[in-house]
Amino acid sequence: MNRRSRRGALVAALVLVGGATLLFTGPVGISSLYGDLEESEPVRPTVVGLKSGPARYEQVDYHDGSWDELDLNPPVPPDMLRPLPSKFDIDVPPVVVQPPSSSSPSNAAKPPEGLESVADDTLESPTLPSTPSSSHPLDIPPLESDDPLPTYPNLDGAPDLSTPAPRITFIVIWSPRLDTTDPYLPNFFASIGANPSIELLLIKIDKYGLKDGGCELPRASGISNVREVCLGMEEYLDLHVQYLCEVWGCSKDEKENVARLVEERAEGDRYNSAYRPFRAEVFKKWMRPDVHLWGWCDLDMMLGNVERAFPWDLSSEFDVYVGAAPSERSKVHMFMPGHMVVFRKSPDVARAFFALPEIQNVHNFATMPWIIRPNWAGCEEAEYSHTLFMLTDLTFLRFDAMVTTWHHLSTLNGVYGIELSHWMPHSLLPSSPASDSDDLLTTDGAFTHPAGRAIVNSVLKERAQTAPKRGSGEGERKSFSGMGEEMEVVLRNDKEMMSDFVVWFDERYAVLYESPLGHRWDNNGQQANRYTMRRTRGGPVFERFEPVDFTLIPATVPHEGWAYSQGNRPWLREYMYNHYQGEKYAPWYALPEQPLAKGDVLYISKDSGAHVWDGEGKMLFQTGEATVKTPMMEER
Repeated sequence: MNRRSRRGALVAALVLVGGATLLFTGPVGISSLYGDLEESEPVRPTVVGLKSGPARYEQVDYHDGSWDELDLNPPVPPDMLRPLPSKFDIDVPPVVVQPPSSSSPSNAAKPPEGLESVADDTLESPTLPSTPSSSHPLDIPPLESDDPLPTYPNLDGAPDLSTPAPRITFIVIWSPRLDTTDPYLPNFFASIGANPSIELLLIKIDKYGLKDGGCELPRASGISNVREVCLGMEEYLDLHVQYLCEVWGCSKDEKENVARLVEERAEGDRYNSAYRPFRAEVFKKWMRPDVHLWGWCDLDMMLGNVERAFPWDLSSEFDVYVGAAPSERSKVHMFMPGHMVVFRKSPDVARAFFALPEIQNVHNFATMPWIIRPNWAGCEEAEYSHTLFMLTDLTFLRFDAMVTTWHHLSTLNGVYGIELSHWMPHSLLPSSPASDSDDLLTTDGAFTHPAGRAIVNSVLKERAQTAPKRGSGEGERKSFSGMGEEMEVVLRNDKEMMSDFVVWFDERYAVLYESPLGHRWDNNGQQANRYTMRRTRGGPVFERFEPVDFTLIPATVPHEGWAYSQGNRPWLREYMYNHYQGEKYAPWYALPEQPLAKGDVLYISKDSGAHVWDGEGKMLFQTGEATVKTPMMEER
C-alpha cells in the first residue's frame, strides 16, 4: 500500500470512530452520562496581587479546644470581586519596565552583576494612560496640569489643594481609652510639623465613650500639615462597611450582617488593626488624588528627618515599604510593624490584602474566627503580614528605619541611635590628678555633662548642614551603592524555621528567612543597612547590605597616639523614627509638656531617664539619674 492509500485508510478509520462516539454520547458529550459533571467549578476571578494556585486546607484550633478544617484559599464566587488586570491573564501585551539608561541613577532597584535580572511583567490597566518611565506600571497617573483638582465643599478636614501634594500621607486613628494626656503627643505632632513634605490625617473617634460621642479639642493647632477629622462612631463604622461591601458585592441582607459584625468587633480592636491596609480606601474622601504614598504610624514616637531617612530614590519601585528595626539575628523576621509602614496608594494594592482568608468573602468574614484574637490584637503584624509576604505577589522593600539602641537622641531635625555609647566618657575630660585616665563618668553622666552636651550639639549641627538628602538627584545619597552585597533568599514559615524562634502571636503567621550575608557585616549585619525586597510582582526575594552612613562623636581631649574610629568612639546612626515603645513603661518615664523646639536635644537612656537641653547646651528638663562619679572615690 502506497503512502496516499495508507493516509486515506487512516482518515476513514478516524471518521468511523468519531461517528460511533457521537452516537454513544449524544451531542452534549460524555458529561451527559454523569450528572455530577454537568456544572464546572466557578472560575476564580483574577485579582491583581493574589497568588494563583490550588486551595490549601489547614486545621484551625479554637480557643475552647474545638477545631475545624478550613479552606484557606476557597474558590471565590464570580460576583465577589470584579476581575482586575492581572499578570496571569489579560489580552493586552505586557508592559515591561525598561532597564535604566546610562543617564539614570546608578542605584536603581536591580540585582548586582552576576545575578539574573527579572523583567517586571506586571501589566498596566488598559483603561489608564501610560505612566512616566520612572513610575511603577500600576501607579496612579499624575494629574494633568490643566485638569482642575476636585473640591471638598463643607468637608471637615478637607485638604488644602493650593499647596504642593505631600510625599506621604500618614493616616492615624485616635481613640483614647483613658481621659489623660499622653506625654509623647506634643513631640509627635512637632516632628510631623518639622517635616513639611509629608502630612498627617488624624481620624478622631470616641470609641470608648469618653466624650459622649464627641471629639477632643484639636491636638495639633497651628501645625499646617496635620489635618484632624472628627467622626462619630456610626459614620466611622459605616465607612468601613461601605468599602468592604464594595469589594465583596454584598446583597442587602449581607450588608446588614456585615454592619452588625463590624460594630460588634470594634471595641475589641484596641489598636484599630483590623482594617489597617485599607485606610486610604476607607477614608479616600479626605485623601488628595495626587498623593502617591500613604502610611500608618504610631503616636508614641518621633519622626526624624524624613527627607534624609526615607529611600526616596526607590519610592516608585515598590508597593509596600516596611520600616523595620535593624537586626543581628541570622533568622530575619519579616512583618509589618504597627508603628510604621508605607504603601503605594492604589486600589489594587489594597485589594490584594483580601487574600487573607478571614476577609476573602462575606461568608468567611461572618463564619471564620476573627483576626482580633483574645491573646493578641495586632493582626497587621501577624495575619496581614503573612498575607503580604506569602499570599500576594505585591512588591515590597524592608529597610532599617527604627532606633533600637539603648541610648539615643531625638531632635526636630533627625533621630539617632548611639552606637558604642560606653566610649563616651573616654577622652571627654582632662585627666585628674588622682588618675592617669579621664574615664571617670558614667555613660549618662558623660552625655549630660556640659562638655558632652557641647560636643553632641556640635556634631548634630554639622550633620544638619552637611548630611545629604536621600534620593537620586544631584548631591543626594542613593540607597544602593557599588559597595553593597546582595543574594536571593527564601521566605519560609515551616516548623523547622520556627524551631528556635519566638514570636508574640500564633507562629503559623510568622515569616522568616535565613540571612546568607549577615555574617560578612559588622555585628552580623546589625551595624549595616539591610534591605529585603521583592522587586517584581511574584518575583524572587533578595537581601542586600550596604555600608551604614554614620557620624563619629569626636574626642574632646584626644589621647596622644590614639587613632579614633568606629571601634573606639561612640557614633551616631540616623533613622526615620524613634519609637518609645519600651521607654513609656519605665518607672522614670516623663517628658516635658512643651514639645522640643528647634535646636533642642532629647537624650534618653532606656534604663535611667530622659534629658532635654537646648542648642546652647542649657539643661531644660531631666528625669531619672545621670551622675558624675566622684574622682576621689574612683579606684583604678
